Amino acid sequence: AAATPPTSASSRPSSSSTASSPTSSGSSVSVPRGGASPPVSGVTVDVMPPTAAVSTTRSLRVLLHELFLVVGYLALRNPAVQEIFLWGVAPTLLQLLCAVPPHYFSPAGRRVLFPTLIVLCFGNDQNRAVVGSEIGWSSVVKFIAEERAVKE
Repeated sequence: AAATPPTSASSRPSSSSTASSPTSSGSSVSVPRGGASPPVSGVTVDVMPPTAAVSTTRSLRVLLHELFLVVGYLALRNPAVQEIFLWGVAPTLLQLLCAVPPHYFSPAGRRVLFPTLIVLCFGNDQNRAVVGSEIGWSSVVKFIAEERAVKE
C-alpha cells in the first residue's frame, strides 16, 4: 500500500482537540493534543506540553541513568557485548560514555556512570586502554576505594 503524504497545515482538521502528526512512513496520524499519542507496536507515549521543560529534563536524566544501568547489566561478564562498545569509527560508544556531561564525574554522578565503565572494562584490555586514555583511572580507583569503605 502506498503511503499518503503528510497533510498540509491548510488541510488539517480545524478542531483544537486533535493535531496531525507525520509518521516515519510519511503518512499522517491524528494525535490528541495534551493527551496520549496513538499506540505504536503496543506502546503509548504521553505527549508532554511545552511548559513541562523541567519535568522533561528530569525524565531524560532518569532515562539516561537507566540506560547506563542496562548497559552495565548487558555487558556484565559478556565479552561480546563489551566489544560492541569499540565498534565503528571514533567516537566509539565507549568514548561517548566517557564524554558525558561533568555531572557524571561528581560524587552522585559517579555512582551512576562508573559501575558501567568498570563492567565494560572488566577482563577487556582494549576497553581498559580506551577508558584510561579518555578519563584516566585515578578517579575510578578512588571511586572503588570509597565504595569499598562504605560497604565495610
